[in-house]
Amino acid sequence: MPYLEIDKLSYKYEEQWVLENISFTGEEGELIAIVGPSGCGKTTILKTIVGILSPQQGSIRINSDDITSSSIESRNIGYVPQNQALFPHLSVFENIAFGLRAQKLGRKSVKDKVHELAKLSELSDVLNRKPHEISGGQQQRVALLRALAPSPKLLLLDEPLSNIDSQLREQLAIYIRRIQKESNITTLFVTHDLEEAKMLADKIVVLNLGMILQDGSPVEINNNPKSIEVAIALGLKNLYKITSMRKNEEAKSLILMSEIGDIEINIPDDFDFSTKIKGIYINPTQISIAKTPYYSNNSFEGKVISVIPEPMFNQVTLLVLISSKFEKVDKNDIKVLRIHIPGSECDFHISEPVYCYIQEAALKIFE
Repeated sequence: MPYLEIDKLSYKYEEQWVLENISFTGEEGELIAIVGPSGCGKTTILKTIVGILSPQQGSIRINSDDITSSSIESRNIGYVPQNQALFPHLSVFENIAFGLRAQKLGRKSVKDKVHELAKLSELSDVLNRKPHEISGGQQQRVALLRALAPSPKLLLLDEPLSNIDSQLREQLAIYIRRIQKESNITTLFVTHDLEEAKMLADKIVVLNLGMILQDGSPVEINNNPKSIEVAIALGLKNLYKITSMRKNEEAKSLILMSEIGDIEINIPDDFDFSTKIKGIYINPTQISIAKTPYYSNNSFEGKVISVIPEPMFNQVTLLVLISSKFEKVDKNDIKVLRIHIPGSECDFHISEPVYCYIQEAALKIFE
C-alpha cells in the first residue's frame, strides 16, 4: 500500500478547473518532484494536500488515513510556501520552535530540539537574529526546519530553490536531499526546473493545464518523454519542429527536415508514412562534440556561442549554432543545439568551430 495516495483530485476556482482528476502515489521516504510551467496547478496541489484549499472531488490519503476533509491542524503536514512565510517579528529560534510549542512540548524539550536542528543545519550562530538579518539561503533553511521540527507525516516544498543566489543553490539542494533522507519523510517538491527535479527526485510527476501528462523516474522522464506536450511542459530545449520528411530506401531510414538541418533515423519495416511527425527531441547528454570532423549521418558543423558551467550537475552546457543556420538565423528565434558534457571534459570556447554527432539513442520523435 503506498504511503501517499492522491486519487482523482479535482479543484475548481469559480468556473475554471485548475486540477482535473489528478492521481499519483508516493512511497514512504520518497521525494516526488511535481514539474510543469507556471500556472499549471503545481501549487494548488500542495494547497489542497495541506488543507488550505478544499477539493471539489477526489481524496487524499496518508498512510491509509483519509485526510481530505480533516482540519489543517490535524493533518500534521509540514509546508514551506514559495515566500517562506517566516514570522518577521520572531527570532530564528522562535520561528523553528513555533510548531513544537503548538504541540505543547516542555520548554527544555523545545530548546533541545531547536538546538539539535540548528546544529545540523549550521544555524547555531544565528538563532537570536530576525529573518531579515540573515541570508536568503539561511532563511530557506529556517523555513525548512520550522516545517520539519514537529515531525510531520508529509513535507511539502514549493519552489524551495527559487530566488536563491546561484552559488547557494547547489549547497541548499544537497542540504534538502540530505535532511529529507535522514528524516525518511515523504516529500513533495514543486519546481519548474527539470534539472533540479532530476538531481533531487526519486520520482517526477509532469503537470500541465491541471492534468498529469506523465510520471516516472527522472531518467525515464528525461530520456523518454511520451509526447510533445510533455516535452514542452518540461521545458526541454533540444525540441525542434519537423517541416517535411523523406524515405532513404537504400538505408531503410527516414530523413527529417528540421529547424537545425536534416536528421536521419532508423525506422521499422512497417513504418506508416502517412504518420504526421510534429517534432523531434534530441537528448543533450547523448551528443558527441569534438574539434575534428565526424564522418557519419547526423553529424553537424557549428560554432560555440555559449559555455555555461553548471557545477550543481557536474557538467557544462554548450550552445552550438549549426552552420546551416549561420546566415539565416533570426535574432528573436535562435535555434541552437544544446549539449551537456562533464565539466572535466570541457575544452571549448565561444566562437570556436566544432563538430557534433547526434547518437541514434538521443533521438525521440513525436507524432
